[in-house]
Amino acid sequence: MSWQKFRGVTLVSLALVLALAMVPSTGMSIASGPADASIANNEAKDCWATDYNGNRVVKLSADGSVICEFSQSDNPFMVGPVTLAINPADGSCWVACTYTNTVFKLSSQCGEQLCLHGTQIHPANGGAVNPSSPRIDEDGGCWFVLAWIKHIVKFDNYGNMIVDVIDPNLAAYQYPVAMAIDHCTHKLWVAELNYLGSGSVSRWSYTANSCTFDARWDGFKAAWVDVDPTNGYCWVADAGNNRIAKISPAGAISYFYGFNQPSCVSVDPNYHCCWVADQGNNRVVRLDFSGSVVCQTNPGLLNQPTAVEVDPTFGTCWVSDTGNNRVMKLGFTCAPLMQETTGFTQALGLGLGYRSVCVQYTDVGPIGEPVVFSFAIITDNHIHALPGYDHLNRVVDWINANKDAENIRFVMHLGDITDELYRCRSSPYIDQVKPALDQLQVP
Repeated sequence: MSWQKFRGVTLVSLALVLALAMVPSTGMSIASGPADASIANNEAKDCWATDYNGNRVVKLSADGSVICEFSQSDNPFMVGPVTLAINPADGSCWVACTYTNTVFKLSSQCGEQLCLHGTQIHPANGGAVNPSSPRIDEDGGCWFVLAWIKHIVKFDNYGNMIVDVIDPNLAAYQYPVAMAIDHCTHKLWVAELNYLGSGSVSRWSYTANSCTFDARWDGFKAAWVDVDPTNGYCWVADAGNNRIAKISPAGAISYFYGFNQPSCVSVDPNYHCCWVADQGNNRVVRLDFSGSVVCQTNPGLLNQPTAVEVDPTFGTCWVSDTGNNRVMKLGFTCAPLMQETTGFTQALGLGLGYRSVCVQYTDVGPIGEPVVFSFAIITDNHIHALPGYDHLNRVVDWINANKDAENIRFVMHLGDITDELYRCRSSPYIDQVKPALDQLQVP
């Protein structure tokens, strides 16, 4: 802690570790699954799952029982569903069937609302576009990556394409395979896999009807990405490099090792922790913000888990236990919470559609990361109010002029504003100093 004096203003600088509680927001952040898996959950804590070889999408209740399903018998294009996302506003589910180049939108009761196939998705390449990784926008539209043609697209709630961009800087065999959305800062994070070498992770800025390139980080062989909307950090399942990465909003990268082909990451914005489907090690791991292992599943419980998805309301995590053809849910200590749901022929993923938090103070760091700011103390206000003194106006001017350089976030007043040193009654002079106080553009 340091104290400095500037013209009657005491400036206090603190290094604080802040933890923010979640507050309901009108925005949304959709859960993650791996590039070939998906898990999604709505606000009722129901979980949607893709059954790849079963050619169906299943909606599960919080205890794992089947609520409804949509399968190939309902539509012949429902073959090999891979990834999905839930719209928290109405509980609808967007599904990507990469194999058949088909996009579905299902109602909250598993009824078909929309089916886009082949050239209806995109005319390029005869409609062979490989849609994947749906992500719900604030307005109810849905973003997809079209891996085979290297496009990022957005459809409105009725299936009309309203955004279509291509990344011309990708290598010949480099394709976008997964995407995360940060609706708080309006950023899209994209995992770009290169089948002949190292790939990358890119970041894009978006609006309701546009998408523009921001930055790219090379050296990844990523299967999945997810972003914490409360601090803007992107977590990467860098499967080909057997590691997890964390990219800060400023572009600083931290790496965490000890993994074997991690296929999926899912961030809990309440605790700033990251769940990992460590597929090659047959386990699920929960990391804290620093990358340390907090807990992991017991040996023998899982077999090639493909997708994880956090329910931040309860801190639980759904898992697609692909090798055991089941879906299960873990508690905060990585222990199973319910009897697993069996009957899948290849449970590739799950998706949780929940409303997340947008933090107004965008530079507030996560738990464990210091945040340095200052607050000013205006002392002896009774002196400032004496006739003939202009101290208060000058102090206010100084604070407003230096608030950015000194990172002043709050102003405190010490002492009563009176007209005489030893009297506490109000005076006409208060009316003269109040405008100066009102000019303060700091709480």
